Amino acid sequence: MTELPEYYFRIRENDAAVFRISTDNRQRRIEMEEIAIVNIRNGNIRPHGERALSDDETAIIEEWGIARRAVLAERYRRHPPRDRPPEPDDALGAIARKRYGSGGCDRSAFAGHA
Repeated sequence: MTELPEYYFRIRENDAAVFRISTDNRQRRIEMEEIAIVNIRNGNIRPHGERALSDDETAIIEEWGIARRAVLAERYRRHPPRDRPPEPDDALGAIARKRYGSGGCDRSAFAGHA
């Protein structure tokens, strides 16, 4: 049987839930006990419920957070978020400027017409 990791990190949008994995029961079922929530953006670690985290658990969670931020930074570097698409009027204006130059139309041709 494949050896399972001691901790599992369920990743969400801006944080992750940390679980301790245990198979120390008779049926060899996988039991997952939630031990903490990690805020990926600021590194804040909140123990789950009344539980106190050991120094080893805190160190493992902090190491995981550093590695996760590195993955996100690399992903951001490779695929930066695109700016919002231009507003429809701006897009039409950009097309008109490309086709007709930035001067716009010659309004003097319409001076006598109302």
